[in-house]
Amino acid sequence: MTPLLKMASKLEYRAKDVMCQIDQSSSPPTKQRLWDATIELLSKWVEKGGKRDELLRALQARHLTEPAEIVSTAIQQEPGLADSFSFTTMDSEGGDIQLGEGDVQVSLPPGALGEETCEVVTVKVPNHAPELICDEEEIQASPPVQCTPSGLTFDEPVKLTVPHCTSLDNITDETEVILYTSHGTADYTREELSQDDYTITDDSVVVNVRHFSTFRISMKKLRGVKFGFLPFHPSIMPRSRKPILQVFFYQMYKRNESKICEEHEHLNQEFCKAAPPTEVSMDTLNEDLTIVCSDGAKEIKEEIAHTRLRERKSNKTSFELDFGKEEYGSKNIRITLFQGSHKLETSLFEVRMQEPEPTMPQQVAPDPFSTVSFEGCGTTPEEEMKLLELSEEIPNNIVVKLSMKLGFSHAKAMRYASTNVRGVAVDSTGTLVMLQEWLKKTKPQFRNDSLEKALVDCDLVESAEFYIPITEVVIDTSVLDDVHEEDEAGPSGPSGPRRLVQHSESSGYVGMVSSKHHGDYRIKSVTKRDSRKQSVKSQFSHTE
Repeated sequence: MTPLLKMASKLEYRAKDVMCQIDQSSSPPTKQRLWDATIELLSKWVEKGGKRDELLRALQARHLTEPAEIVSTAIQQEPGLADSFSFTTMDSEGGDIQLGEGDVQVSLPPGALGEETCEVVTVKVPNHAPELICDEEEIQASPPVQCTPSGLTFDEPVKLTVPHCTSLDNITDETEVILYTSHGTADYTREELSQDDYTITDDSVVVNVRHFSTFRISMKKLRGVKFGFLPFHPSIMPRSRKPILQVFFYQMYKRNESKICEEHEHLNQEFCKAAPPTEVSMDTLNEDLTIVCSDGAKEIKEEIAHTRLRERKSNKTSFELDFGKEEYGSKNIRITLFQGSHKLETSLFEVRMQEPEPTMPQQVAPDPFSTVSFEGCGTTPEEEMKLLELSEEIPNNIVVKLSMKLGFSHAKAMRYASTNVRGVAVDSTGTLVMLQEWLKKTKPQFRNDSLEKALVDCDLVESAEFYIPITEVVIDTSVLDDVHEEDEAGPSGPSGPRRLVQHSESSGYVGMVSSKHHGDYRIKSVTKRDSRKQSVKSQFSHTE
């Protein structure tokens, strides 16, 4: 009875809820009644959105070893988690636990845990961890690693091994290693490590820790950093559609590259590598990266801000390719990387395309953008383009879950997914319709947060990072007169949320912005168009 009550409290149930479930009577509760009550409580908890990770933490907190092992086994058997989650049961004798090929490892020496102590220990590389903002000269040099039970302390130092994105050649006597720790959703605690507390090899860094939590490692004062460059393109595409070349620029360690490839294997359209991974060395991260895509007839430039290079393990940009009638089937593409005026790398490769197998009668899936209208959604063409590209990246087996996370019923969610597979091939029409209907029922000021949370809950973290916010905003000092302020429902006064609405006679509607700061914000929209790919810059000024 006591363990059940303690575990239930961790799942935010009150003791009387448990007792009522057991069925109050004068006779003592039997083992079967306790079992039935546990199953019933867990079922209700799952219906409210409970997750196995949360259940595992509750079991670990109450030192319920056998149930924790059962839940850990279930988590480890989930598709795609074989290399990013592992567990073992440890006692005072210590031991090792590692992920994948051993690039992430935790080693407990004998005596780290007290006598008669037995813990189910887990190590995970989470898809989504609390956001970390590094200092100006730092770079996030490793993936986040989550060790549980969070807060568990040790009598002896425990060694944590993680991969990094530099090399021994770039390490100097002045290089600093910083360890960030976070418990749950709490802010990170920053600790500059002494040289006695870490060891750097050519592909990993080993640090000493005294407790479990979520760890991140950053470095500063490096001679250089290793990044990887990897292009993808769809291998099958009808002539009626223009293929999109996706270019990833990511921190160069094996786990990061494998994650990108795995995500592309689950896309609606079959993507393939346009070229092998290329290592790129950068001497500084104080300048933006320029990516130039050339097909011999035209050049397209995209930029990745240097702050994004520091703060994200991977960044993606896309280029729309033009194939002439004689060119369809293959085309030579050159990608050149610049940082300022300095050329970093050039990659020349061939993009090979083929049409879908013909059917009787031959059908070509329509372009979703031509069949779905955003009229009445209050969106800009740039927002609509981002949503179209997002719909094409969401795997169809995730559509039902994502739809329900966005507030749709199960029946509607199934209808969206089935719409995607009505034709001869899977397309994204149903997904785009779902996003369009979500726009209509969601207030503009809540759209970014709502969509980001839903994507993250569906393990589409890379998509959330790339597409959210829908409209990029930058601070500026210009002031426009075509914006007026309206009070938003909720708390009023100087600290209450504000809503900015652009006048209809100006250049277009740019959406809602919420602010808890004093003063009025004014906003304008500057749009650059390049065929179907467009970008938008919105500028703010603050007035008292």
